[in-house]
Amino acid sequence: MFDSSSLTSLRSLAAPVRLVPAALCALLLAACSGDASVLETDGGRADGALADGGSLDAGRLDGGGSTDDGGAVDGGGGDVDGGGGAVDGGGGAVDSGGVDASVTPGARIVTISTGEALACALYDDGAVFCWGDLSYGAPPAAIAPPTRIVGVDAIAIAAGSQFACAITRAYAVVCWGTITFGTTYTTPTVITGAHTAAEGLVEIAAGQNHACVSGSGRAYCWGANHHGHLGDGSTTDSAVSVETALTPGLSSVTDLGLGQQHSCALLGSSIRCWGWSQSGQAGSAAVNNTTPIAIAPFVADAVPNEVDGGSTLSCVRIGGQVGCWGSDENGEFGDGSAVTATRYVPVAISGLTDVESLSVDGGSACIVRTSGAVACWGDNRWSSVSGPDPVVASARTVTGLPTTAAEIAIGSTTSCALLDDGDVWCWGFNGFGTLGNPAVPSGFTDPDARSSAPVMVVGLP
Repeated sequence: MFDSSSLTSLRSLAAPVRLVPAALCALLLAACSGDASVLETDGGRADGALADGGSLDAGRLDGGGSTDDGGAVDGGGGDVDGGGGAVDGGGGAVDSGGVDASVTPGARIVTISTGEALACALYDDGAVFCWGDLSYGAPPAAIAPPTRIVGVDAIAIAAGSQFACAITRAYAVVCWGTITFGTTYTTPTVITGAHTAAEGLVEIAAGQNHACVSGSGRAYCWGANHHGHLGDGSTTDSAVSVETALTPGLSSVTDLGLGQQHSCALLGSSIRCWGWSQSGQAGSAAVNNTTPIAIAPFVADAVPNEVDGGSTLSCVRIGGQVGCWGSDENGEFGDGSAVTATRYVPVAISGLTDVESLSVDGGSACIVRTSGAVACWGDNRWSSVSGPDPVVASARTVTGLPTTAAEIAIGSTTSCALLDDGDVWCWGFNGFGTLGNPAVPSGFTDPDARSSAPVMVVGLP
């Protein structure tokens, strides 16, 4: 999760899955977990505070969301017919039946979220723009430039694999895209269930094919649940939210971090994870964990700041330090090793003492340092860590960013940074168009559909 309390420059302004068919999984074998129906991925999440009118209230995020998806997607020319309008592949502005797709003059991006097939940006006026494969899994793929999700007035967003969700200004939750097996929302659809608007929802997070929201100190999840990653004691999928079985009275949920098919939450000084733990990423030797597991922080009695998960690891930040657990096969622990080892509790990474924010996905992690520099480590087969090496076992500074970063958000194969000047730059795999830059080739079979150097997302207002 993005913690805005100590940010400067743009930071002072901002508070802060895609189901892959077997045929595509074969093309993306390096990122697959072994199950031909899934790609190792995590989505993203946003938290913080946006008050009405674009001002920031450092305790919560208020927002709303709906998407007008009234037309067909033409993946051939980059044009999207959205009920009488079109997306200009060069400019990214959306004309949907006369609806104004521009943002409020002077509006700035306050948070970003990167999934597998798409990435999204939230503006301080509530506008949401997404780019990448906006067909949401329905063939043919339609790689689109930054496109206004018409009608959205959001305060929090989260991009999953093939879907995105938002908390609305009225504290409703809406999602659009393909969340779980056979469930696709072509327009933003209200998610009902155990959560209520009266709780003042504050954070939303997305995994590969599930999502969670927190409010009034509780956590609620929906979507796929075959590994128990909804945390309600079952393995039954749910299209409506169910309350996660966190110990009543233990403490309030202060952060959510979702991995591919596991989930984590912070409750005061306690870390809890549940779901898939084949590599130890949920803190258990059991593969499926339907209820939360207690994980000891690497600093006794400390209160962790944020937690996040990928496909093979989870990481937690305590102050300026980060500790990870799960698998270390691709350097996920960030300690200079890359061995076949499993860890069930976090161990602090030596030398990292100035971490301001953290993002985890797939088998890699990225941080923003207090200086605004970005560094990443782990599985680099998709160039999402940076540089040519397939494995980066310790934090490597990302070069090529024109200025300091306010936030980092990584997806399963793509990493993006929100810079202090308001621009978004991305690097990694571009098969889905998530780099948002037409100068980089896109497509699953194009070997040049990637960039290990950051490129600017083109077409954001």
